[in-house]
Amino acid sequence: MVNLYLTVDVECSMGDAWLNPKLQPVRVERAILGKKEEKFYGTPLIMDILEQNGLKATFFGEVFAALNCGESELSQAYRDMIGRGHEVQLHLHPTHYFYRQVRDGRVKGADLDPNHDYLACHPLEKQVALLREGIEVFQRVTGRTPTVFRAGNYGANLTTLQALEQVGILADSSYNAAYVGKGCFLPNGRTNELWSSGTVREVPVSVFQSGIWPNIGLKPFEISSISFEEATALLEQAERSNMTAVTAVLHCFSLFKISDRQYTDIRPDRIVIRRFERLCQWLAARRDQFRVCTFSDPLPDVGPAVLPQLSPWKAIVRKAVQAVNRAYWV
Repeated sequence: MVNLYLTVDVECSMGDAWLNPKLQPVRVERAILGKKEEKFYGTPLIMDILEQNGLKATFFGEVFAALNCGESELSQAYRDMIGRGHEVQLHLHPTHYFYRQVRDGRVKGADLDPNHDYLACHPLEKQVALLREGIEVFQRVTGRTPTVFRAGNYGANLTTLQALEQVGILADSSYNAAYVGKGCFLPNGRTNELWSSGTVREVPVSVFQSGIWPNIGLKPFEISSISFEEATALLEQAERSNMTAVTAVLHCFSLFKISDRQYTDIRPDRIVIRRFERLCQWLAARRDQFRVCTFSDPLPDVGPAVLPQLSPWKAIVRKAVQAVNRAYWV
């Protein structure tokens, strides 16, 4: 049986606040809840769809946004997830931390590394300090202590795993082979493989190979950017290969479209909503094949890891649908 981790990265966009001093990071109500009038198209809708099918997810909650948006709004959002039976673990985008530092006059923006949002771009001591600060905010916001981590932008490296061990984090899910060299700094060559660094177990985001020669490459299992057919084909290949774990990713904003970087207006992304509904229904009907679990469950043993090879025709159809769906009004 395949252990499937449905994970959701939850975060507040900076909304171009770095570029325009008149702007503020996007508030929780818009960025995370996706609220429009009396309806919610963000995490509340994601949970509704999961629960309609008897499924749970791990929400990786970014907490440095609390420094700019206030802890109460973030706390309410994350405690709602916990209260509904889902799991919340730690996610960090240091850009929120440094934005607050600049606003408070503790740091000059001109002195910041342009890559400051990537945890891997900081030395070990700074990574440990950021993680400890993040854990403290997480504890205040959620009332829990995190045991699992995912770096913002997948921006972790081997030093990050050392830092995680120092602060008592047991597992990491930052490795995304499709992002190596594009934000992820963990060593390549362990595609879809569970592995350990010291006491930290790495549970990577699952990827598959897709495309037409010469443009064949890796695509992550990000539900908002692949088709239902690709998702189920990946899972079926994983089961046939006796893989012990597969990790899928969604974001808090995946089920809605935004009119601008400040989320001034929001529309439901009906294509992605329907895709997610279909996938959850498909999984609910195959509980004997796929065990949808959270990181609170015992981590699976290291087992066979394969790179699923998917038909290029699935990618062609998906790209055509995405081209149409990019229009805000669709």
